[in-house]
Amino acid sequence: MNLYEQMISLGYHLIAGTLGGFLFSFLSLCSISFTSFFKSLLYVFFSMISTVVFYYGLYCINGGMTHFYLMVVFMWGIYLYYHFFYELLLPLFYYIKKVLRPLKKKLGFAKRKFYVIIKQQREKRRRLKLKNEQLKKKRKNEKV
Repeated sequence: MNLYEQMISLGYHLIAGTLGGFLFSFLSLCSISFTSFFKSLLYVFFSMISTVVFYYGLYCINGGMTHFYLMVVFMWGIYLYYHFFYELLLPLFYYIKKVLRPLKKKLGFAKRKFYVIIKQQREKRRRLKLKNEQLKKKRKNEKV
């Protein structure tokens, strides 16, 4: 790796660390109300997607090579974000969460309606199954 690629890789790792910290902190704040299963799936998919995007960018820069010192710069980018920018961007996160709250309520209302429909259909199937079982018993008793 020549010096030009190393300098670009250093900057890319620094920016990627800062952006990764930003996205992770935003995801952590927005996923507080989710269930633990959904939250764990969200974190796994976030980690997978961010890793793929990170290494794709690294592949375009220097063929996908990374070294220990580049990972240190990545961690330094995360540290810089949490040390300097997190406190500045926290009000922005809360504002975005407040703006998205009506959308969440509407989706929750629609989800409840779907659950009611599913529950009604389940109840109809249960009643039909009971009715069929009673008919089978009645036919069996008539044959004897």
